Amino acid sequence: MSGKNRRGPSDAKRRYYRCMPVPGHPERGGLSVTATGLETVVSEAVIARLAATTLPADDGKTGGAVAEAMGRIMAARHRMEDLARDYGAGLLARSEYHAGRVAAQNAVRDAETTLGTLNRGDALKGLPIGDEAALRHAWYEEWTVCQKRAILNALIDTLVVLPDPNCGSRFRPERVQLTFKA
Repeated sequence: MSGKNRRGPSDAKRRYYRCMPVPGHPERGGLSVTATGLETVVSEAVIARLAATTLPADDGKTGGAVAEAMGRIMAARHRMEDLARDYGAGLLARSEYHAGRVAAQNAVRDAETTLGTLNRGDALKGLPIGDEAALRHAWYEEWTVCQKRAILNALIDTLVVLPDPNCGSRFRPERVQLTFKA
């Protein structure tokens, strides 16, 4: 489960992940960890794993569908950026901007649906495997939550956050145990 709570004088909301209690097992549940810390550790581990990985050649089962869907998402996002620039420069009317943005958002949603229906092992096809700079840029700047989720599902076997009664509200990366699939 994830959520937000308010802490501190700024009343800024902090995101967190919390294990839900399991009925009949009082020793389970109640552990919480800040979302930012956990997401950073997982993101960096996945980027490092993909940068040090080589994939076998595409066996043709998906017919390049993953690469094609990722290409459609990137193209639609670039169109949205172009639309925003053109609208800001006064080259487009509001209705033209809106129509173009809706079309681009629909293209992204359709491509994400395609990604979700493909075999999760195929989620890694078409990624810039072995290129850490390109992976880092794509992870933080381009890929959507759906794309990242497909990649995480394809790579991660288990993710465990160990309890640490002495850490208080601070996040400690050494509490995270991440096991990748073979």
